[in-house]
Amino acid sequence: MKHLFVTLLFLLFLAALSAQAGLFGLSYGDSYEKAKQTLTEDFYEYVEVEHSDTYSSFYSETNDYVDVIELYFDDTLDQLIFWRITYRELDDDSIISAVLDAAISVHGEDYELGEDVETYIWDLGGGKYLYLGYDADWLPVAEYYNSNYAEYSNFY
Repeated sequence: MKHLFVTLLFLLFLAALSAQAGLFGLSYGDSYEKAKQTLTEDFYEYVEVEHSDTYSSFYSETNDYVDVIELYFDDTLDQLIFWRITYRELDDDSIISAVLDAAISVHGEDYELGEDVETYIWDLGGGKYLYLGYDADWLPVAEYYNSNYAEYSNFY
Protein backbone atom coordinates (compact mmCIF):
# COMPACT_ATOMS: atom_id res chain seq x y z
CA MET A 1 0.00 0.00 0.00
CA LYS A 2 2.83 2.40 0.86
CA HIS A 3 4.48 1.66 -2.48
CA LEU A 4 1.25 2.50 -4.32
CA PHE A 5 0.92 5.79 -2.44
CA VAL A 6 4.50 6.81 -3.32
CA THR A 7 3.92 5.86 -6.96
CA LEU A 8 0.74 7.96 -7.10
CA LEU A 9 2.52 10.94 -5.57
CA PHE A 10 5.30 10.59 -8.12
CA LEU A 11 2.77 10.50 -11.00
CA LEU A 12 1.01 13.59 -9.66
CA PHE A 13 4.36 15.38 -9.46
CA LEU A 14 5.14 14.47 -13.09
CA ALA A 15 1.69 15.63 -14.22
CA ALA A 16 2.19 18.96 -12.47
CA LEU A 17 5.53 19.44 -14.20
CA SER A 18 4.17 18.69 -17.65
CA ALA A 19 1.25 21.09 -17.14
CA GLN A 20 3.48 23.94 -16.02
CA ALA A 21 2.15 27.21 -17.41
CA GLY A 22 4.43 29.55 -19.28
CA LEU A 23 4.35 33.29 -19.84
CA PHE A 24 0.82 34.63 -20.39
CA GLY A 25 -0.61 31.47 -18.80
CA LEU A 26 -0.14 29.33 -21.91
CA SER A 27 0.90 25.66 -21.60
CA TYR A 28 2.08 22.96 -23.95
CA GLY A 29 -0.93 20.81 -24.79
CA ASP A 30 -3.55 23.56 -24.44
CA SER A 31 -6.36 23.26 -26.95
CA TYR A 32 -6.94 26.12 -29.37
CA GLU A 33 -10.05 27.16 -27.44
CA LYS A 34 -8.24 27.13 -24.09
CA ALA A 35 -5.28 29.12 -25.45
CA LYS A 36 -7.58 31.65 -27.10
CA GLN A 37 -9.61 32.02 -23.90
CA THR A 38 -6.42 32.51 -21.88
CA LEU A 39 -5.28 35.36 -24.13
CA THR A 40 -8.60 37.05 -24.79
CA GLU A 41 -9.47 37.13 -21.09
CA ASP A 42 -6.07 38.63 -20.26
CA PHE A 43 -5.94 42.16 -18.82
CA TYR A 44 -4.56 43.46 -22.13
CA GLU A 45 -7.46 42.07 -24.21
CA TYR A 46 -5.61 40.29 -26.99
CA VAL A 47 -7.41 40.06 -30.31
CA GLU A 48 -6.88 37.24 -32.76
CA VAL A 49 -5.63 38.64 -36.07
CA GLU A 50 -4.87 35.42 -37.95
CA HIS A 51 -6.11 31.86 -37.58
CA SER A 52 -5.75 28.47 -39.25
CA ASP A 53 -5.82 24.89 -37.99
CA THR A 54 -2.13 25.10 -37.10
CA TYR A 55 -1.45 28.79 -36.42
CA SER A 56 -2.99 31.75 -34.62
CA SER A 57 -1.60 35.17 -33.84
CA PHE A 58 -2.80 37.67 -31.27
CA TYR A 59 -2.26 41.41 -30.91
CA SER A 60 -3.15 43.95 -28.25
CA GLU A 61 -3.45 47.69 -28.70
CA THR A 62 -3.19 48.22 -24.94
CA ASN A 63 0.05 46.32 -24.23
CA ASP A 64 2.93 48.64 -25.07
CA TYR A 65 5.51 45.86 -24.76
CA VAL A 66 4.16 42.91 -26.76
CA ASP A 67 4.02 43.11 -30.54
CA VAL A 68 2.50 39.69 -31.30
CA ILE A 69 1.88 36.32 -29.67
CA GLU A 70 2.06 33.45 -32.16
CA LEU A 71 0.62 30.04 -31.36
CA TYR A 72 1.34 26.82 -33.26
CA PHE A 73 -0.95 23.80 -32.94
CA ASP A 74 -0.87 20.17 -33.89
CA ASP A 75 -4.00 20.16 -36.06
CA THR A 76 -4.69 16.46 -35.49
CA LEU A 77 -4.47 16.58 -31.70
CA ASP A 78 -5.62 20.22 -31.25
CA GLN A 79 -2.72 20.87 -28.88
CA LEU A 80 -0.47 23.88 -28.46
CA ILE A 81 2.99 22.65 -29.47
CA PHE A 82 5.03 25.83 -29.76
CA TRP A 83 4.58 29.54 -29.15
CA ARG A 84 6.49 32.76 -29.56
CA ILE A 85 6.04 36.17 -27.95
CA THR A 86 7.67 38.99 -29.91
CA TYR A 87 8.15 42.21 -27.99
CA ARG A 88 8.29 45.70 -29.40
CA GLU A 89 11.63 47.34 -29.91
CA LEU A 90 12.30 49.92 -27.21
CA ASP A 91 15.08 52.46 -26.84
CA ASP A 92 16.84 50.49 -24.11
CA ASP A 93 17.24 46.93 -22.84
CA SER A 94 14.55 47.30 -20.16
CA ILE A 95 12.16 44.97 -21.98
CA ILE A 96 14.59 42.02 -21.83
CA SER A 97 15.15 42.68 -18.13
CA ALA A 98 11.41 42.79 -17.47
CA VAL A 99 10.76 39.59 -19.46
CA LEU A 100 13.73 37.88 -17.76
CA ASP A 101 12.22 38.74 -14.36
CA ALA A 102 8.83 37.39 -15.49
CA ALA A 103 10.40 34.18 -16.85
CA ILE A 104 12.32 33.65 -13.60
CA SER A 105 9.12 34.09 -11.60
CA VAL A 106 7.40 31.44 -13.76
CA HIS A 107 10.26 28.98 -14.43
CA GLY A 108 12.82 29.69 -11.72
CA GLU A 109 16.45 30.75 -11.79
CA ASP A 110 17.75 27.48 -13.24
CA TYR A 111 18.60 28.79 -16.71
CA GLU A 112 21.71 28.82 -18.86
CA LEU A 113 23.19 31.50 -21.06
CA GLY A 114 23.41 30.59 -24.73
CA GLU A 115 26.69 30.56 -26.59
CA ASP A 116 26.06 34.09 -27.83
CA VAL A 117 25.35 35.28 -24.25
CA GLU A 118 22.32 37.07 -25.69
CA THR A 119 19.99 34.11 -25.05
CA TYR A 120 18.67 32.77 -21.76
CA ILE A 121 17.62 29.11 -21.92
CA TRP A 122 15.33 27.17 -19.58
CA ASP A 123 15.18 23.40 -20.04
CA LEU A 124 11.52 22.54 -19.42
CA GLY A 125 12.05 18.80 -19.97
CA GLY A 126 10.93 16.45 -22.71
CA GLY A 127 12.70 18.38 -25.47
CA LYS A 128 10.91 21.62 -24.57
CA TYR A 129 12.70 24.87 -23.78
CA LEU A 130 12.11 28.54 -23.23
CA TYR A 131 14.52 30.71 -25.19
CA LEU A 132 14.64 34.39 -24.29
CA GLY A 133 16.72 36.61 -26.51
CA TYR A 134 16.56 38.30 -29.89
CA ASP A 135 15.31 37.08 -33.24
CA ALA A 136 17.01 37.63 -36.63
CA ASP A 137 15.58 41.18 -36.75
CA TRP A 138 16.97 41.91 -33.25
CA LEU A 139 13.53 42.10 -31.71
CA PRO A 140 13.19 40.72 -28.16
CA VAL A 141 11.55 37.30 -28.22
CA ALA A 142 10.43 34.65 -25.74
CA GLU A 143 10.09 31.38 -27.61
CA TYR A 144 8.62 28.20 -26.16
CA TYR A 145 10.57 25.73 -28.25
CA ASN A 146 9.59 22.12 -28.89
CA SER A 147 12.30 19.92 -30.42
CA ASN A 148 9.62 17.89 -32.22
CA TYR A 149 8.65 21.05 -34.13
CA ALA A 150 12.03 22.74 -34.59
CA GLU A 151 11.02 24.15 -37.99
CA TYR A 152 9.06 26.92 -36.23
CA SER A 153 12.05 28.23 -34.30
CA ASN A 154 13.75 31.58 -34.78
CA PHE A 155 16.66 30.44 -32.63
CA TYR A 156 17.70 26.99 -33.85
